[in-house]
Amino acid sequence: MIAGLLVTCAVLALRAPAATHAATSVPPPCRMVPPSPYRPKEMTMLWHQGSYHLFYMRLNVILPFDSTTRDLGHTTSGDLIAWEEQPVVLDRRPTQWDNMHIWAPSLLVTDSLFYLFYTGVTYQPPAYNQTQRIGIATSKDLYNWTRYPQPIFDCSDAPWTFCNPHTPWGGNFRDPIVIPHPSTTGHWLMYYGAMVDSTTGQMMIGVAESDGDLFEWEDRGPLLNTGEAYTYGRTIESPAFAFVDGTTYLFYTTESGLPINYQTTTNLLGPPSQWTSQRRLEWEVPNTSRLFGCEFYVHDGETLFMAANDFHRSIDLYWVEWGTAPHFAFETPMVTAVKDASEIAGGPRVRVLDGAFGSGRVEFQVEVSHTMTCKLDLFDVSGRHVKRLLDRALPPGSSRVSWNGELDGGAAAAGLYLARLSTPVGSSSARALWTPGR
Repeated sequence: MIAGLLVTCAVLALRAPAATHAATSVPPPCRMVPPSPYRPKEMTMLWHQGSYHLFYMRLNVILPFDSTTRDLGHTTSGDLIAWEEQPVVLDRRPTQWDNMHIWAPSLLVTDSLFYLFYTGVTYQPPAYNQTQRIGIATSKDLYNWTRYPQPIFDCSDAPWTFCNPHTPWGGNFRDPIVIPHPSTTGHWLMYYGAMVDSTTGQMMIGVAESDGDLFEWEDRGPLLNTGEAYTYGRTIESPAFAFVDGTTYLFYTTESGLPINYQTTTNLLGPPSQWTSQRRLEWEVPNTSRLFGCEFYVHDGETLFMAANDFHRSIDLYWVEWGTAPHFAFETPMVTAVKDASEIAGGPRVRVLDGAFGSGRVEFQVEVSHTMTCKLDLFDVSGRHVKRLLDRALPPGSSRVSWNGELDGGAAAAGLYLARLSTPVGSSSARALWTPGR
């Protein structure tokens, strides 16, 4: 393994108050700087077995563009400060469909497997002339990956996109991110950037849906609020989501001088009229105009923002302090200043929110760091399983699960019950006292 760069971060003595308006200054980030001569681009992150795992595009600044971004970097850290480079993953395959470039990784955890979605670029003229398509790989340990032999989604599956694989680049189709469907249990939504018009170069964010099989997807058309009339630009790529107290934040990168922009909504599947007007990251957090290709990661209920910095050739990392939508602020991710060690070392967590919704119910709060399948089970004091409260994928962050006192065999008797959260990356337990009519 290659030793990573030790990055120092300024210490914040106190957490900032919740943001309610744009900040006037921004604290320094932590920076992950890959070994020379590489510059990082789009990235994805996961906390696993005591370490943050960061996967990222690697651009060799010495080589011509056609000869680089041919694998994904993998680096690990226990504290977001000192990073250690691991062997690269997903090298391009000269005789397969992803033989030219490997771009835009995006992680998902479910069913005890890690799924890595990515963009592969095919150069096999005359049939494929630098054609962008979406692929998938799976792993049980984050180090050894098995790729699905064919792309799982491309422009031929989305008739609203420009699709001509014979022409150079053949229509842009890249940067996948997968989240749980907000209203259909067991289904997934995939968002990606795609070209609509080859003459103008207009792109939009597209949507596809899976009924649970992550290798099979159906087109759901473009996200209409990402057209030029709403984003004031033709290039739009690298979608990223944050879910905060019922509000969905959609971030993306454009070709403007302030590349990271975002919109918010309380209805992810709603029409453009239910989305706010586009806002720029720079309006909320000054001095961020050199950032692009952002991503969010939630760990122990805290949101980590990360983005590529083309000036420092780094990935910059901040904790996000969410305010009243659509406002937020950034904080330096210094572990000893922002979070205590026990929080950083934690995994999935369940706790009881006593009385959160009035009488006759117990509310549990489930916190996970990444989209993953979660099971929440109840046991009585003898250890007997009495009820499954949850068995589905949850998005990053905090979710609430309600129990009304019903068990598999009838109504619960008064007493103490144990709730156990099980996920592919760990478990957690909490005790709940049930009183009928509470």
